[in-house]
Amino acid sequence: KSTNVVLDLGFSNLEQRERYYQWARDSGYSFELHFLDIPQDIRWKRVELRNQALDQNSIPVDRKTFDW
Repeated sequence: KSTNVVLDLGFSNLEQRERYYQWARDSGYSFELHFLDIPQDIRWKRVELRNQALDQNSIPVDRKTFDW
């Protein structure tokens, strides 16, 4: 039985992506990369909604971090 997993980690540069590609290959996993080209204003609204729903063990994302 197999299970699909989504890693929503940003992978903002090629080196990060290559490290995970290699880990998946070495571990015998197949993988696909999906790029979602979502406008920044929509992404920020989603982050704001997520921040509002956080529990006490979660860390909010502020605007400065988001813009980075």
